[in-house]
Amino acid sequence: MAKKSYKLTLPSDAMLAIRRSASWTGEVTIEPLSRKPTGFFDSKRKSAKPQPIGRDILWLAEIWNVHLDRPKSDLRNRYASKADLKSARKSIGKAIKMWGMDGLEIWIDSYFQQCKQGKHIWNGINHGYKHLGGFCGAVVRHAEKGEELWWMTKKIEDDHAELTFEIADKFAESFLGRSKFGLLNPSNAYGRFKDVGDKISKLRPSLPFHTSAIIEMLMECVKQRWSDGVVSPGHLASEHVWKVAFPQYLKGVLDRND
Repeated sequence: MAKKSYKLTLPSDAMLAIRRSASWTGEVTIEPLSRKPTGFFDSKRKSAKPQPIGRDILWLAEIWNVHLDRPKSDLRNRYASKADLKSARKSIGKAIKMWGMDGLEIWIDSYFQQCKQGKHIWNGINHGYKHLGGFCGAVVRHAEKGEELWWMTKKIEDDHAELTFEIADKFAESFLGRSKFGLLNPSNAYGRFKDVGDKISKLRPSLPFHTSAIIEMLMECVKQRWSDGVVSPGHLASEHVWKVAFPQYLKGVLDRND
């Protein structure tokens, strides 16, 4: 049994008597002290304090919870509560590390689009995930073991995948303030960047520039045209850019180099 500690409080005249080595009679105050954790087990209990849920996990849960295509009356695909996030913190964090926030948002879109069409139910069984934790656990297994997931659509065929990823990453650097886009195949964004790659591949033989230089000039052209607005991958592949804006931009560059 742990020993109790006490605090002894002496009045001022008692303290004076002690300093003078004189006798003193009177009342003193004795109060029990609250025990501070100093032992091994106390330290372990103190360090076991639950950690707060990270901002990225909360943000991803918000995307899941408010998604317009999430089946609200479904027994699965349910709202991810804070208790759910705490229990699945490890798998959600691992998925974020593997795919990035943008990548997971694209996966969630793809998954809920399939659910919206009722494709998560077959043979009378609901194959949807319990909540965000189950979904993230599945995409982690997909990355680690190559496990195919029923809601993933067929990949877009791309003869110049390396170029497509280069364009996507340059877009992220130019307009999103980061070095990687986190491009996934299949996704709507992948189709847009692939279209841009197709156009650059056709244009490249007629220009005295390397492919990387053409990509940089395209970004600069789009940045000038939409300097006051939000730029999306669709802007890069738009008809206006390739029939009007970019030809004019290239002409100006070539004229200056003559």
